[in-house]
Amino acid sequence: MSIFLLACTAFLYYITVIDQLSFSPYSFWIIEQQTTIGIPIWYIPLGLAVLQFFANMSNTPKATTAKFQKSRPAMIRSAKNPIERVQISAEWKKEIIDQCHSLKLPTGAHIEIDPFKGVPIGLKLERTTPQATRRALEEFALLLSQIPTPPRAFVKLLDIMKIEVPTKNLVKGSLQKHLNCNELNLTSQMDGVDIRFHKPNQIWDADANLGFDI
Repeated sequence: MSIFLLACTAFLYYITVIDQLSFSPYSFWIIEQQTTIGIPIWYIPLGLAVLQFFANMSNTPKATTAKFQKSRPAMIRSAKNPIERVQISAEWKKEIIDQCHSLKLPTGAHIEIDPFKGVPIGLKLERTTPQATRRALEEFALLLSQIPTPPRAFVKLLDIMKIEVPTKNLVKGSLQKHLNCNELNLTSQMDGVDIRFHKPNQIWDADANLGFDI
């Protein structure tokens, strides 16, 4: 309806102000009418459009929308479509810890909580076989895909059995099964691989560590 009113405004303005001759039978009659009422006639549909706009704004159910968002599931993330839709509960850090406990990792692999400042979660691999290393990395990637995206994560490698591919490529190949690797950077370190996410969830802004022991 607002579009129609704005179109009427534009048309009336054109035939009464810009080009009166092209629509002379109508233009002159309309000009006579607006002289009688004392205002440009195109003011009328413009005013109605403005009133309708503010009426629509006041009728927007903001409270209902906010209530609906609070009731959405706790954590939803798609690896193929990495637009995150996360609704965080008051105990979101504890929920992450619980997910870490539920991981089924092979021998020699375990999750590290707050391995460094600004790194809330890491994976430690110690003397793992190539097969166990890959499986642990895939489980770690799945975990990262199910929690609010952290600013960083870390994979620590301690005396793991020799693997044919470079460590960085191994980590990337395992992560990309559950994560979009175009949205993160991998950097090889002396003792592992640092993972930095381009778009961490804003919930980590206040504190990038979990502050729990596992």
